[in-house]
Order: sequence, then structure tokens, then C-alpha cells
Amino acid sequence: MKKLYSCVLYDMKEGIVKMFPLYLLGIFVIFLTMDAMKQLNINVSHPSVTELFIQIFQGKKEYQPIQEGPPFELDNAYLTITVILGLFACYYPKREWKLRGNIFITRYESKAIWWWSKSIWCILQLFLFFILLFFTVWGIAAINGNIGFQISKNAATLYHGTLLTTNASEVLLHIFCLGFFTAIALNQMQITLQLIFSPLAGFLVLIGTIILSGYSFEKYLVGNHYMLLRTAIFREDGITLTQGLLTDAILWILSVTLGYIAIQRKDIF
Repeated sequence: MKKLYSCVLYDMKEGIVKMFPLYLLGIFVIFLTMDAMKQLNINVSHPSVTELFIQIFQGKKEYQPIQEGPPFELDNAYLTITVILGLFACYYPKREWKLRGNIFITRYESKAIWWWSKSIWCILQLFLFFILLFFTVWGIAAINGNIGFQISKNAATLYHGTLLTTNASEVLLHIFCLGFFTAIALNQMQITLQLIFSPLAGFLVLIGTIILSGYSFEKYLVGNHYMLLRTAIFREDGITLTQGLLTDAILWILSVTLGYIAIQRKDIF
């Protein structure tokens, strides 16, 4: 356990602190929040923190392939946030594995420790991102004069669907709890694929999953979890918190297991 703790600290230093430029991508969150505020200002002069988060994470309804219907398109906020999250995991683990001949014996001592350290690093990195995401939106809401979390009737009329609840805690739980664990599952999948194949392959599969999720409402397509319009917040048959977390857990366990098996079969030198 002491060795694992030491390795996690190393990964935090090399994979988070020294890769801080990635967090500059958070500037896109500022743009998304400002755009959300602009949309809500039509009917709400000072949107609350929750109202802004709903606007950012509402996504779009699933595509309906009907004649002369609207063309398929992805929600800008959905695509931006999922791509940013994917970029966080697209290179570091593969880079560390390439350095294994120089550092493996002295630092990690076993492949299992190496793999668990990278899996924990993935979780910690995403945890930091979601904290920054929350305080970025909260800060902009504060500057605009409203740090409350209430959901007003005026704001509810501006979304692309009918809110089935105005309980801010329930909404934020879907965004941050389900969103956080979905990000962990998808990034762990990406890390596993980049070690088995390549970083490009892992990232392309992630993007493919995001696009397919945007196209189709299937509860096993975990990209749907990011969009509130696909959840029980907006629709009776939507994804519930329990269903979403269970699907995320299955994908994460499968990814960790396959990655562990793949690492065990690789040569250190």
C-alpha cells in the first residue's frame, strides 16, 4: 500500500501538476457558461447556479430520422466538455509505459501497482476538473449577482424539454455524480484501449461513443448520461441515477479488468 501511495503521488506530479496546460482548456467552460447566461437572460435576468448548469448540460433530444425533419447535430456544450475530458486521458499513461525500462523496477516493482496507480490518477484528475467546473460556473453566477441554487419557473420554460423536478439537489446530483462517474468510466476505457492499441485508437473510440450517444437514446451508451434531456430529470423513461451509475460501474470494471490483463501480458523491457 505504501508503494502504491508513492506511485500515485508521482502520477499526480507528472500527470496533473506538470500537465497543467490542459486545464487551460477550462476557458471553454467560461464561454459555455456565458452562452448559457445569454440564452437564459431572455426570460431570467440573474440565472442561478443550477439554472446555468441545466442550460449547459441539457444536451439535445435523440435524433429522429424522419423525412424533412431537422438534421442530426450534436449539442455544442456536450461535444466540447466530452472532448476536453477525453484529452485529459489521451497520452500520459502511454507515455509512462514507454519509459518503463528506465523506471519500472525502481519505482513500481509490479505491473499491478503501475496499473492501479494510473487508474487512481484518472479518477483524481477528473475530480479536480469537476471541482474547477463547479467553481467556474459558480463564480460567473456570483459576478452576475446570484449564487443561489433555486430553479425558477421562468427558467424552466427556456429549456428544450419539460423539467420533471425543480429539486436543485436532484438535478446537481445527476450532473456531478452521474457526470463524474461517466467521465471516469469513459476515460478508463480510453486508457485501456490506448495501452492495448494506441492513444489515437483510444481517443477515436471515445469520440465514436460520444457521437453515437448523441445520435441514439440507448441507456447502455454512456454518453447519454451527460445530457439531462436523456435522463429522468426531463423524461419519464429517462436514465435514472441508479441505472446510469450501474452502467458506468460495469464499463469501468470491464475496462480495468481488460487493462490489467493486457498489462500483465506486456514485457517490461
